[in-house]
Formats: sequence, C-alpha cells, structure tokens
Amino acid sequence: MRYLFLFLVPFFLWAFELPDLTYPGASPSSKLKHERYDKLEYYVKGEGYKKVYGETHTQDFKNPDSIGKDYEQKVKAFVAKQLGIDVTAFTKNGYARFEKPDGTYYLKLDTYANSYSYTLLHVTPCPKIITLPAKAPYRMEKRVFDIPENPLIPDAAGFAIRRAKYVDYDEVTWYYKHNGENKHVHKGRYWKIDFAKTVQDEDSYRYILAHDYKRHLASMGAEILEDEDNSFYFKMGNTIAKFAGYNGTFSLQIIQEEAFKQSLVLTPDAIKVELDKAGKVTLDGIYFDFDKATLKSESQKAILSTVALLERYPDLTLSIHGHTDNKGSDTYNTKLSSDRAAAVMHAIIAQGIDASRLSSKGHGEEDPVATNDTEEGRAQNRRVELHKESGGDKKSVITIDFIKPIEGSVLTGNRTYQDGALGIRYTKPYSKDKRYVEYKGTHKYISYEIMKDGKLNKSFSRKAIIKNYANILELYNAKIVGEYSDTLYFEIADRGDGKKVYGRIEGYNGSYSIRFLIME
Repeated sequence: MRYLFLFLVPFFLWAFELPDLTYPGASPSSKLKHERYDKLEYYVKGEGYKKVYGETHTQDFKNPDSIGKDYEQKVKAFVAKQLGIDVTAFTKNGYARFEKPDGTYYLKLDTYANSYSYTLLHVTPCPKIITLPAKAPYRMEKRVFDIPENPLIPDAAGFAIRRAKYVDYDEVTWYYKHNGENKHVHKGRYWKIDFAKTVQDEDSYRYILAHDYKRHLASMGAEILEDEDNSFYFKMGNTIAKFAGYNGTFSLQIIQEEAFKQSLVLTPDAIKVELDKAGKVTLDGIYFDFDKATLKSESQKAILSTVALLERYPDLTLSIHGHTDNKGSDTYNTKLSSDRAAAVMHAIIAQGIDASRLSSKGHGEEDPVATNDTEEGRAQNRRVELHKESGGDKKSVITIDFIKPIEGSVLTGNRTYQDGALGIRYTKPYSKDKRYVEYKGTHKYISYEIMKDGKLNKSFSRKAIIKNYANILELYNAKIVGEYSDTLYFEIADRGDGKKVYGRIEGYNGSYSIRFLIME
C-alpha cells in the first residue's frame, strides 16, 4: 500500500488510504507527487473542460511488455477496481468522477502503449495561509526591506520576501483585456515584491496563494480585471496590481495611480508681465497644510517659477504678501498669513536667491479679492502675492545652472567641452517627425545623485526624474522636442544673448545628468 504521509498534510485528511495503482508488472517512472491544493481540468462532454481544485496525487508508470492488446481497458479496469468504482465511470477520454463518504473525487487517467499516468483530485477548500496587511518593515530572515507600507502586500505563512523594490513614481505597461483595451499604461507610486518559500514541503502553492489572496481581495471590494487562475490583475480604488504565482514563489506589483492635478502655475515671463503691469501678481500653485504654514510638495513648481524669475532678472526685488479668509480671529489670521508668506520666502531663498532681495508680510483677512460668503470666494482670498519693489530691467543669460537640481541632489560631475557635440532625438508628439540630429558647440555637463539619509535614494526612479523636469522645463523658456528611453530632449530658442541652446536630461534610479549645448 502507498500511504499519504499524513504529517505533510495538516489541513485535510483522506478518509481512505490511497490504494496502490501500480498495474501488475508495471514499475513507477516517477515518485508519487502530493499537492495539498492543486487544479485538475476535467472534460465534460458538450461543455468542454471544467476546472476543479483540491488535494491531488499524481504518478507515472511504465507498463510491462506483457500487457498485450487492449492495454487501455486493462489499465482502466485495474485502476477502477483498486479505487472501488465501476469501470463505466470512465469516459473514453480517461476522466472519472465519483463520490466517497468524505466528498467528491476526480480522476484523470492517461494511457499509452507502454506507459500510463494518473492524477487523482479530492475536492477540498483552499487553505488559508495569507494575512492582510503585512506590517512594514518587511523581512526575510535577517534582511529588512525598508519600503512604505501598503495594505495590499500580503503576509503568507511559509513565505518571506526575497526582493523588494519601491519608487515614488514609475510607469508600467501591462497587457490585459479590460473595457475593450488590451494595453494599459499605469503611472504612480510603484511596489514590486518577490516572495520565496521558506518551508520544506512538497506543495508548490501555485493555486493556494492565488485563490486565498483573491478571497481576501473580494472581501475588500477589489475588482478582478483579468483572471488567469494563478496570475491575475485587479483594481481597488486608484490602485492597480498584478499578481503572479509560480512553484514555490510569487510576485506582486502595485501601482498607486496619481490623480491628475491641473497646474495653474505662471511661467516667469507671465509673472514678469503682471508685475510690470499691476505691480503685483497672485502666485498660483502654492499649497499649505490645513491651518498651518507648512508648504506642501505640490508648491515646488510655483517656488521654482519665482526662483527662475529672480535669476533671469538679477536686479529685481520682491515682497511676498500672505492673505487669509475671514474665518478665525484677526490676530490669528494675521499671524497665519505672516507665517505663510515667510515660508514661501524661505523656500525661495533655499534655492539660492539672496535673502536681501526678498521680504514678507501678512495681511490676515484684510484686502479680500472675493466675497467671504462662499467657499469659492474664501478660497480665492486665501492667497500669496508677489509685489514688485524695485528693478526688473536687467536680464541675465540662461545657463545650465538655471535648471535647478531635485531636492536632495549632490553634485557628482561638472565639465565643459569646447567644440563639443550633443545628439538630440526628436519624437512625437513633441515633434512632427522622428529624427536624430547632432549639434556642435560648447557642451556643458552636470551630473547629480539624489541622497536620502546618507544613501543613494533609489526610490526616486528615472521616470520620476523625467516627470519632474518635463513639468518645469517651461519655466526656463525651454521647449521639449523629444522623449526617449527615460531621456528628455529640449531646446531654448534664445537664452538671452541671441544664442540657441539644445539640452538633454538623462534619468537613472537615484541619479541624473543635464547637458547643455550652446550654439556658437
């Protein structure tokens, strides 16, 4: 008799011993394989193949030379007798379904001239091994993966993280059928987690992991976009994810898509026009934490626009004025507006602008530009303004230093090549035609590494770098002409002295370079 090694099967026990299915004179050509939870595709005439799941036993055999004619019927008759079922339970394709006191069984018997194999499946529920969410920091043995928590990252009993990657922004292209489309590009915060089995057992876990994880997702309200059984795509809120299960391993990729934010930030030239005309301009694109003077990260573009203005006009001096709505006391609103104006001023100074060129002042709820009787009006009254104090007549030349480095960047290279060359790749939709042109002139090169806590910040992906600069190049009078392989190509028609500039920004994970070619 072949026994079931019950110590390896803690969740489900067979109600009878698995009989010896070795045909007289035959010999096993593979070891008896046991899976706690696996899949069998069972053929039903007129309906095609049906998927059934449960505990399986599988083995291959080599027939004796003496088995003779009608070997298929002989093997079927033998297997049926050993299992205690009628041979008529078999279809001509070698499938059989039968009942035992402990449940339903499915059998797939493949017979050949000199061999046969079987898979016997006992229908059982999927074991529960997954817990959601796992807690950061995520661990595998002694190694710690310090990535942001995500409620969709599972903790699977008997598995640990082998590799983990996180970047603040990335773009992935996935192919699945949904809403009539096969190709989908997703952009946002990105996790990629690879898990490996740490327990010593015979199970592959291919279907246990996928089915148990899907069970959790269903209870959380997730939508399965495309289901390939042990691999699938799903969506929950603004999160899209891809799960793939293999033998003893599985992976999970997660994208938290960024919601579109309308940019109202004025370019330095547009700010200058308003300052010359009215003496002041509202600095759109400035955002604070609620009831605080702490600038949000979304304010960076407006700050850089003001910095570019001050660098372009080195004799210009500005005062920064803060305003609030009428909610709260006069004293409180005056202080809040003063603190917010000062926060904007210090953010500009932090980008290298001389502090003597700036001042700040808070007005509280005085001088509203709209009614305080509606939320829309109050939102307009909560503003920061730039006021022209003096200067603005002298214009400087745009250089490579005008393009500000990303926060946390450390300079790693700074070179100039006389009589240099720079290749520019023109691509759609920025250019009508795709082409590659090499220009000659003075070639300037700067490279940076983005650091965090004394280490290279690889969570700042190449896609995030390119996205950041694509968003602000216009502040430097630059026009994007191409984007290819995480590289931006741009041109500046006149840098201020009649000379044209071609440029290239190349992004990597945690580092990047900026190139300027000045046409002589």
